[in-house]
Amino acid sequence: MTMLAETRRRRLVLSMAAFTTLVEALSVAGLLPSVRVGRLDLSLAILPALGLAVACGDRLVGRSSLRRVAAWYWIVASLVLAGLLVAYIAQGDASLYLSLVVAALGEELVYRVAVPATVAVILVTTGLVENRARIWGLVVAGMWFMALPGHREQITSVGAFLSLLFFTLLASILVYRSGSLLPMALGHAVANLTTVLMWQEALPPDFRGVLLASVLALLALAYGRPRRFTLDDERGLIDIQTGLPVIAARPHGASHVHGHGASPDPAPGPGPGGPVEGLGVDGLPPPGTASP
Repeated sequence: MTMLAETRRRRLVLSMAAFTTLVEALSVAGLLPSVRVGRLDLSLAILPALGLAVACGDRLVGRSSLRRVAAWYWIVASLVLAGLLVAYIAQGDASLYLSLVVAALGEELVYRVAVPATVAVILVTTGLVENRARIWGLVVAGMWFMALPGHREQITSVGAFLSLLFFTLLASILVYRSGSLLPMALGHAVANLTTVLMWQEALPPDFRGVLLASVLALLALAYGRPRRFTLDDERGLIDIQTGLPVIAARPHGASHVHGHGASPDPAPGPGPGGPVEGLGVDGLPPPGTASP
């Protein structure tokens, strides 16, 4: 992707993020109708949020420096979701299963991408440093997420509050570090589905706790380690701070490699002579990329 195309894509992403945030705010205020998905009425923001996901593309999958662990996470999470689907079908609640999965995806797109990106852009225009703006964007989004009516109803004890707070912090940290929104959405869906089954007394609380803790622990291990470099599917070196391929290295005592005629090392990587440079763009890192 060329620099111009990347810049245009980022403008599109930020525009859609701002629109999604506006729709969510109006929906929470009761000024917009909800949309029926399965058995539940969801925020109308789910519609622009899905468009935002398309604009972000495969970056929402995130970058893991432990690729085998990440692969196992996807396998385990998929098997758990399949098992939960069987449980919901057995109860005649397949439509509720759909509702809870879509709700999880929508909330992750809104509160881990759209709202943080919008808040961060606003803060940057006031002169705040970009990384700090992204952190504050996630903080604001996290508080908004916890204040949603459905979440407030779940806070019936100190333990319930701490559980929701832990989940919010985990989701924000993982998305901040590795851009792993879709993996987080799978974990969020498991949390939603197991919680409802527990409320229906179809799933023992202890079993639900062990199952959810195992999925989230594997998720954190796969996507929570802040390493700078990893390999993509073509075995090329990727800078997970930007989500972009590494294009040049600076050996000890040498200047940076620049220009179309330059020939970077055949196997670029961090070495004793200096940092590896990734191709970057101006402004905030796009939603779904990592930070140091």
